[in-house]
Amino acid sequence: MIKFLHTHTDYKVIAGHEQRHSTPKVKTEGIPPRPPPPTPIRGSSFLRTGGIQGFGNTSSSFSAYQRPRFPIFSGEAKSEATFDVWMFEVKCVLREGNYSDSVVLQSVRGSLKGKARSLLLSLSEHASPQQILDKLEGVYGNVYTSEALLEKFYKETQQQNQTVADFGMTLESIIQPAVEKGDITFETKNEMLRSKFWSGIRDPLLKNSSRYKFDTVKDFDQLRKEIRAIELELLNSEKPTSIVQHQPISSDSVKLDDILKKIDRMGKRLDTLEKKDTRGSTKDYR
Repeated sequence: MIKFLHTHTDYKVIAGHEQRHSTPKVKTEGIPPRPPPPTPIRGSSFLRTGGIQGFGNTSSSFSAYQRPRFPIFSGEAKSEATFDVWMFEVKCVLREGNYSDSVVLQSVRGSLKGKARSLLLSLSEHASPQQILDKLEGVYGNVYTSEALLEKFYKETQQQNQTVADFGMTLESIIQPAVEKGDITFETKNEMLRSKFWSGIRDPLLKNSSRYKFDTVKDFDQLRKEIRAIELELLNSEKPTSIVQHQPISSDSVKLDDILKKIDRMGKRLDTLEKKDTRGSTKDYR
């Protein structure tokens, strides 16, 4: 047995205390090594384009199934948005450059309804987004000259029941086309809005109360915010006074008073007659 163990080295004689804590040795010869774990897919293009937060770089690429959403424009009074608002949204998306022209074209076509959509029939089927903008701007865009816009701007005044916030928005919408044409700078626009906004306020109390704000605040948006706060404060300070209205005295009430007075006089006469009768009967008895 000992000779057999010496010739076969795969076997070993162990003591009793080693046998209690030993484990059988598994042969690994001839077994292929375990394959390495798969590489994580965090940097894959699938997750980058899918827009899953926390995986890869999602800020510079978009999925082919994602499209920008524009407000509906039909060229009619019931349109969801005006042409200026619709065109502004489209120009912002084109300037950012996050979508291809084909994706933007699909969104532009989907946002046009009615008469505005029918204008696309006069363009080539390969028209670019900019060509569509130029076509629609020629029909729905602002065609006023800068001189006409400035004349309208200086004639504008706050209407009755119009808040100062709405009045300021009206002034901005009038002067903005002149700014886009390059005839007015942003600095000039700010000063023109400040001056016209404050001078066009309808309420004399609000105008006098906000004079110091006009002299100190040089930014139009901030000035509008300050005057809005003063306008709200004045509205809250106006407490309606209760007026007691006296009802006019009707002819029926006058007649009723006369009747009551006559009844009262008749009652007094009856009392007097009863007293006289009582005295007369007492004398006869005596």
